[in-house]
Amino acid sequence: MALQENGMQALGWNYVNLDDCWALQRDPENETLQWDTERFPSGIPALIDWLHERHFKFGLYTSAGNQTCSSGGRPEKIPGSRGHYDLDAATFASWGVDYIKLDWCGDIKYDIPGGHAAHLDFANAVLKTNRSMFLEVVAGYWFFLGDIGSVANSWRFCEDHHDNWKSTSEQLVCRISQVANATGRPGAWAFMDMLDIGGAGCAKGTHCPGQTDDECVRAYVRACLPVKPLFACLPACLPARCMLCSCVGWMELLLVPRRQLIRCMLASFVCFCTVLFFLTGTGRSLQSGPSRSRQ
Repeated sequence: MALQENGMQALGWNYVNLDDCWALQRDPENETLQWDTERFPSGIPALIDWLHERHFKFGLYTSAGNQTCSSGGRPEKIPGSRGHYDLDAATFASWGVDYIKLDWCGDIKYDIPGGHAAHLDFANAVLKTNRSMFLEVVAGYWFFLGDIGSVANSWRFCEDHHDNWKSTSEQLVCRISQVANATGRPGAWAFMDMLDIGGAGCAKGTHCPGQTDDECVRAYVRACLPVKPLFACLPACLPARCMLCSCVGWMELLLVPRRQLIRCMLASFVCFCTVLFFLTGTGRSLQSGPSRSRQ
């Protein structure tokens, strides 16, 4: 597997997360989510087992609303989890999912008053499974503010990150303006969205990076600033792309303080990064019990 062959797993990149577009519909008999059999002919559980055998953990996406954010080029809308929080959480647990991303798309976007209850209900559904699953929420912070750490393991406080320098610059501004919201603690982290450095795709189906190598590495340094796990949207066909070119491969620099990272970024000296939170943080997940204590 590419993540093993290029050394990323050894550096702590041990989650493989599947974002939107994996599902197709609900089973008409029991209403469980069904994967797209054309895209995943062996099924999601088989994929998870295959990854677990290789010592990876697996993350899966859903939405708090009745639909997800994208159909992935298919004509049908993809069902979200609204009205099925308990069922979907139990389904994910039975498949062996380790991480859940809860997005904010579908009809829930127009039910702002219901946002607080929706996130709390989904978090409780995860707890009831008795399986340790990391919960990331995209919109949850804005409904819970400082209490969000009691509901989710990580929360977004910036817009989506895209593979272009304008988006990376906006994320830097967001980090400065939302500095009070970017604090975290073990088991509960603020999150600036995944590090999107793989390109949006090209006409022939390959990925075309949208940033130069220097911009790409600056984007990586930006992602290192909050105390949080790191996630990268990176095609396996780009194994030398920024994260492996004089950045995350530098094991000696795992403990560089963040103030040095900031100085490094401002000085355009982009070799110093850290993957410390990948190595030490991602094992803490929502656990059963009223206190939502984390292991």
